[in-house]
Amino acid sequence: MDSLKGKVALITGAGRGIGRALALKLAAEGAKVALASRTYIEIAEVADQIHQQHGEATAITTDVTSALQVKALVEETKAAYGQIDVVYHGCNAGGIDRRAKSVVTLPVACG
Repeated sequence: MDSLKGKVALITGAGRGIGRALALKLAAEGAKVALASRTYIEIAEVADQIHQQHGEATAITTDVTSALQVKALVEETKAAYGQIDVVYHGCNAGGIDRRAKSVVTLPVACG
């Protein structure tokens, strides 16, 4: 299936759980996927799995509690793929929980 062919998805918390499952599904649907997590090894494994299935993915180490790192994530994704069409920010990405004092939001005007 290629219903998302030509689209770019940026996914935080992409190394495991829902983020990983979503990344694999979107890639299977034809999307190019930017995978973000603090743990490079996990997102590198997801990227490898996507590449083995002839999809496109890039692993970008990111701490979503850092505004500078989130900005770099967006810039690197746009540099790699030219656009961002879908953003999924996992609720537990970066270990964020109810006690978090600040959460950096991803800019939506990426197109």
